[in-house]
Parts: sequence; C-alpha cells; structure tokens
Amino acid sequence: MKLAKPRDEIRAQSVEKAAVLLRSGAASAQGPRRTMEDRHIAVDDGWLTSWRGKLCRLSGSETWPHSGFYGVFDGHAGVRAANIARGFLWNKIQPVLVERLRAGGSEELPPGELVAVVRRAFHATEEEVLSRAVAGRWVDGCTAITCLIHGHQLIVGNLGDSRAVLCRGTEADHKPGTPSEQARIVAAGGSVQYVFGVARLNGGLSLSRAFGDLPYKHLPKRGESGPLSSVPDVTVHELSPRDRFLVLACDGVFDLWTDQDVVRLVGEGLRRSGDSPTAAASHLARASLQHRFCSDNVTVVVVMLDWHASRA
Repeated sequence: MKLAKPRDEIRAQSVEKAAVLLRSGAASAQGPRRTMEDRHIAVDDGWLTSWRGKLCRLSGSETWPHSGFYGVFDGHAGVRAANIARGFLWNKIQPVLVERLRAGGSEELPPGELVAVVRRAFHATEEEVLSRAVAGRWVDGCTAITCLIHGHQLIVGNLGDSRAVLCRGTEADHKPGTPSEQARIVAAGGSVQYVFGVARLNGGLSLSRAFGDLPYKHLPKRGESGPLSSVPDVTVHELSPRDRFLVLACDGVFDLWTDQDVVRLVGEGLRRSGDSPTAAASHLARASLQHRFCSDNVTVVVVMLDWHASRA
C-alpha cells in the first residue's frame, strides 16, 4: 500500500499532545570478530516519511498516538538477512498502522491488533529473506529483537537471543538449551547437541529461532513448525511514567552482562552525559568491548522515554 502524500514538512521531532516522547541513541562495534554482521534501526517518530528528499509528517498524524520502532538484528553466516530485516519489518508495520488510524480515529490501537501486525510483519520478513536466499543461493540468517511503542503500549517481538530490557522486566532468549525450546526442537524432528558446553541446534546453530538460515528451513519439517523457528514471541507491556529508558542489544552484550548490569551501565552513561542516549549506548558498548570474555560484535540501542514533554 502506498502512503498518501504528507501534508507538510516538519522541522522538529517533538509532537504536541504526546504522553511520552522518544529519544534514542545507538552504538555498535565489530569487536574481535572478522566481520560486522549486526544491524539496527531506530525510528523515534513513526509518522515521519521521506517525500521528494525531505523529511515530512504524514497528514492527520498530529492527533495520533506517538509511535516509534526499534530493532537489533544479529546476523550470522553473512549480513544479508540482517540487512533485509532492518528495512523490511518497519516498512510492513508503518503502512498498516497509518491505514488503521486514518480509518478509526486518533485513539491507540488495541493491543491484540498491534500484536497481529507485528506477527504478520515477521512472517512477511521471513518469506522475503528465504525468497532472496533461494534466488541468490546464500545461507545467511539473523536474530531480531524489536520494540514497537504506540502511545502507552510497548510491543516486543523476540526472535533468537538478542534482548530488550525495560528496567522492570526482560524478554526470554531463544536458546536450544532452554527446556521449552529443546522440547519444541525435538518435537519438530531436530536435536540439541552440546559442543564444548554450548547447546546447538542439530549440532550447528547456538540459537533456536531466526530469520533465514535456509539449510535449516529445508528440513523435512520446515517453516514455522521446523526445529529452527521464525515465529517470534510477541508480548505487550503497558508503559507508565515510572519507565525511564529501554535497552535493546545483541547477545554479544547480554552474554557478558546480566540485565541488572546493563541497566546500571546505561544509567552510568546517562548520568555522565546529561541524559544522552547515544553516550549511554556508547558507554555500554565500550564496557562490553573491554570485557575479558568479549568475543562477538556489539550493538546497543538506548531509547529514552520522556514523559509529558512539551513541544521543543
């Protein structure tokens, strides 16, 4: 679906009447790996679009609930799946939100509808990745952790072993050794083997859900019911003024730190920088790179939740 022509160009990121405004910053580094295969996306205002080379606001969006979209995509065996996921997911989600809001008014969309939108976008992304993988004869895959913020609602989509932390709670990783994931893998005809103490799907991947990874999807039971699943966990969280920031990061960060450590390090970065999300993300990334057990790419996205802020 093509978006209607935006009404006019805007010059500020702040939106009047928004209960919460979003500011984000990101940091990423190759680390000790030979290649950089992480990708990320940060959309602080979901109602902006490009029109003839200018950043514009969609017509009618002034009364809509403020929305943003964030994601970290950890690639493996190449970066092509991560590149596709980074651009494709939001491009599938935004037009649906716009269509529904224009049809139904300015109220927040129901949580169940938002979950369905995210699930359909993940499914479409998997189909796109596999289609291109077949055509290009490549085997790249990637995990995904995404956060859609719509008004007071946080919709988290989790596929693999990256993670999002909102101070008060976390999302569970998709690892082959997790009891529920191991049971699902075995029931789908796969196996979990431990290689040097690390649980691996069919002796290969150290994760149990991902986009792409074509060879694993062409097993006798392929697709959503296969040992390597592309079905995300999608959860809904109600945001409140108690929530100050959100952190998304790849397993290259969470393999080194507990959730509490991540919150503490981001908090340190915010205090030292005067609440800069970019500086806070860099602080966590730098600490991860200096960790003696760092062995992976590092990507961090920090999202500040600015409550009751007025137009800048």
